[in-house]
Parts: sequence; structure tokens; C-alpha cells
Amino acid sequence: MDCLMSVSPACISLVLTMFLLSSLHIGTVKVIGVLVSDMSNSLQTTSAEMGIEIGLIIAFYFLTAPVIGVVNTRWNQIRLFLLIGAMLKSCAVVLMAFVTTNAVAFILFALMGIGTSIMWMTCLKELNRLAGENFKLLYSLSTCGYPVGMTLVPLLATGLLDVYSWRDVLLFLGALTTHLIPCGMTIKASMDPRDHAQYDGGDGRSQSDITSEMGLYQRVHGSEDRFDQDSVPRLDNDNNDSENGDTHKEVHQHDQCSQTKQDLTRRDLKITPIDDDDHDDEPSTKCSNLQSNGLTRKLVEGWRSTEFYSNPLLVFVILSYCMLEFIYTGWHAFLLPKALQRTSERNTVFIALSAAIGNLSGRISSGVLTNRLFDPTNMYLILSVINVASMACDGFLSYYFVSLMMSCFSGLSIAGRAVLGPLVIKSTVSNENVPLIIGVMYFVSGLGAFLGGYSAGLIADCLSSYDATFKILAIVDMLTFIFMAVPKIFGRNLSTGKV
Repeated sequence: MDCLMSVSPACISLVLTMFLLSSLHIGTVKVIGVLVSDMSNSLQTTSAEMGIEIGLIIAFYFLTAPVIGVVNTRWNQIRLFLLIGAMLKSCAVVLMAFVTTNAVAFILFALMGIGTSIMWMTCLKELNRLAGENFKLLYSLSTCGYPVGMTLVPLLATGLLDVYSWRDVLLFLGALTTHLIPCGMTIKASMDPRDHAQYDGGDGRSQSDITSEMGLYQRVHGSEDRFDQDSVPRLDNDNNDSENGDTHKEVHQHDQCSQTKQDLTRRDLKITPIDDDDHDDEPSTKCSNLQSNGLTRKLVEGWRSTEFYSNPLLVFVILSYCMLEFIYTGWHAFLLPKALQRTSERNTVFIALSAAIGNLSGRISSGVLTNRLFDPTNMYLILSVINVASMACDGFLSYYFVSLMMSCFSGLSIAGRAVLGPLVIKSTVSNENVPLIIGVMYFVSGLGAFLGGYSAGLIADCLSSYDATFKILAIVDMLTFIFMAVPKIFGRNLSTGKV
């Protein structure tokens, strides 16, 4: 509770906005799944086409994340991006109630995913900048909207569907989604680091670092000119002999201040001095050859400035999260069909509730435990082992109580690792590159999600059993452990790129 008391109001607004966004995002997907039969009959589409349209929401949410991360970094217009994202998502949901053709439905589903991605990446970037050492806990709390929306929003849609048509239900859902607009407009994060100094500086640095950054901020905004004017030595023509010693002192002081200013700028901008002895090495010859080709030189310099060049093992972290989305999509899509294959519809409701409880518990516990106690990578590996055992038991033991308990453990493990993926990135890369690297991770995981849903369904169709799907998912989940274990074993500190 002490750490939550130090959270700034801007962080609280961000968490609430991300909570509502995540609940409405997954709720929209679930509601469309509930309405899929009515919409197919009205729009004259097949179930496969509806499945592709639903997949577009997830696809554009993941695939556009790197682009939005770059745009957010280049143009720091927080409220504008939040307004655009909220308008895109809410208008697309409302217009879905009036759609009459599949082509328009494809476009609107894509806009839903793009709007969600714009809002989520913008909020994530600001939360990373302002939350500081509380980022892990606040991020996990913001994702708790997924299990809430997964249960409450479909129940509301089911109740409304008994009275209204599917178009009216979408209008109600669109009305709920429009609440994202005022939520986004309440966020007004200041760019002045002095406004967040009382909240540990907003990025987890020490107070001395914040003081240095505040000094740099003041110089950028005009104090530097005044500093230089005051430090210029004043020579008086009438007293040249008497003030000659003072003049040398002032010049020496000016040189010291200039050197201090250069050192501060290098430290804040993370500029590493280049050793002159390196010019005699063999790599310098290669670099000189690249200077003849400007494009090649820019590409090489751009690659060397990326986190993937300094932290090559970061690729395994992203591949591990990609495999997690493979598991998440297959488990999420076929948990209820597998339960219906084994037991009654009433027991399926309890299995879904157990999975939702595990989902919520995993997200909260991941943030709480990694905030002070556990390393995100270690907890990620532990949850991978738990999920492999849970899905294997669920696939081989055809008992209701086994399915009930294992659905909770799987939900806890999968949702917990969904939170831990960005937290591992946060603890691995430099603070300013976190949104971009998370965007790349989302892009790759989107491809894994598509492959996971298709493969899980194909296996179930070929073997006529969802139990076989869960057995394969348990085997694939071993890759998430292996990929994450590689940087843990061979790289003690990924942030420095040492192996």
C-alpha cells in the first residue's frame, strides 16, 4: 500500500483507462462470438468468414503495435493519440450495428483493432515514463480488465439478446465503448520532470539523477544563456593590472563549468566517448569502407543503435512470448468446446468461471510478486512449468473436477505470463526503448496467435478430439520455457549484452 500512495494522479488515470480498454477489447471479441450465428444469418456469411473477421481485431491490435510505438516516440501528442484511438474504436463498434456487407464488416473490425492498439500503446508508453519502480504492479492491475470483460460483458450481451436484436446489442456495446473518450481526455501528463519529482521522478531513477535532469531541463529552456553570460569574464580597461589575477580565475571557472556541462550532457544522453586507440584496430578499416556508401553506413549505424544489437538474446524473449500467444489462443478458443465435449453445459459454466478466476489471480499476483520479491524471468519460468503440467493433466485425465482445477491453474499461468512478458522487456532494455520493443514483441506474438488458433482447430478436426489439442499445446508450451531459459542461463545481464 505504501508504494501505491506515491503514485501520481496521471498514473491512476492511465491504469483506469487501460483497465476499461482491456475489458471492452476482450468483451467485444466475446460478444461478437455470442452474436456470430445471428450475424452470419443476417449478413449471409459463413462461420469461417466470421472467424476471420473476429481475428482481424486481434491481428490489427498486435500487428500495428510497432508502427504506433514509433509514431508515439516521434510525436509526443498523448491526448491526441488517445482521442484518435477512442474515436476509431467506439465509432467502429457503433457502425457495426448498421453494417450490411462483409466488406464493410472487414474494415470496421480492422478499425477496432487499430483503435485499441493506438490507445494501449500510448497509455503503455506514458505509464512506462511516469510509473517508475511501480510499473510492474500498475501494469498488472491495468490488465485485470481482461478477465472482467471476459465474464461480465458477454453476460450483459446474453441478457440483452433475449429482448433486443444483435444490432441493438452492438449499439449498447458501442455506447459503453464511447466512455473511453472522456477517460482518455482526463490524462494530461506533464513533460516537466519537476511535476513528478515527488513520485520518484517517474522513471525509477534516484533523486540525484532527477536533480541533474532538472538542471538540464532548465538550461534547455533558457537558463543556459543566462549561465553563460554570468560566467563570461569582465575586463575593465582602467584596472587591467589589478584585475588580471581575477580574470584568470574567472576564465578557469568558466572552463570548469563548461566541462561539467559537457559531462552532464554526455551522462544524460548516454554518449560514450570514443577511444582514439580504436581507430588503429581492424574494425575501423571496415567502417571506413562503409563511408563510401551512405545508405549502407546508415543501415549499419541504425542496426548498431538498436537493442537487438546490444542484447542479441532479446530475440529469445520475444520468441518465448510468441509461443505463449500460440498457447493462449488455442487454450482460450477451445477450452469451452473441450468442456462441452466432456460434461454438461452447466458444468461448463463453472469451468469458464474457474478459468476467469485463475486469469484474474495470475495478473494480480504477477504484478505484486515481481514488484518487490521475484524477478519477472524467474516467475515466467515457474509459471511455464505449472502450465505444462496443468494442460497435460487436462488432456490425459477426462474427469470434471480435474478439468475444473486445471482450468484455474492454466488461466493463472497463461494470464500471468501475458503480464510478465512486457515486464521482462522492461527489466531488460533501456527505459526509452521499452514501448518500441514491446511493440515488436506484440507484432511477433500476433503471428503466433494466428498460428495457434489455426493449428489447434486443425488438430481437433483431424483427430476428432479437443483432448489431442490440449496435449499438443502442452508440448508446444515447453518451447516457451526453453526460449526464456536461454537468456536466463547464457546472459546474466541482457541490458549490457554480456553473454
